[in-house]
Amino acid sequence: MTAVIVVLVGFAGIGLISAPSIVTYYRGEPVTARVRDCWLRNPDRPRYGYICAGTWIFGDGRSGAGILDGVTGDHRSGQNIAVRVRGDRAVSDSPRWPAYLGLALAAVASLLAIAYRAARRRIGS
Repeated sequence: MTAVIVVLVGFAGIGLISAPSIVTYYRGEPVTARVRDCWLRNPDRPRYGYICAGTWIFGDGRSGAGILDGVTGDHRSGQNIAVRVRGDRAVSDSPRWPAYLGLALAAVASLLAIAYRAARRRIGS
């Protein structure tokens, strides 16, 4: 049971760490970003993936620039990518964010159910 709890806490942590990106995905404006540059997150460990930066224009004509969070793979400069932007934060328009949210919510619900059952057993004893 301890291993299950550790895994569930880990899944809940993924949701917590990803919370700013999840909020941007759901509350941000869908725009198209133009990739300015991509580089390896860790050149010594290429499997950690890439970080990309880009620019975008909002529907009202304002422009923005910054890191494109959640963009996978190496994209060439000038390539267009669908993102969602809220403030100065841009995240990829990817099913990853709803999946992280669902995983975190399921983990928290499971942890609450385990805690409730444990408390009922303790009170009942």
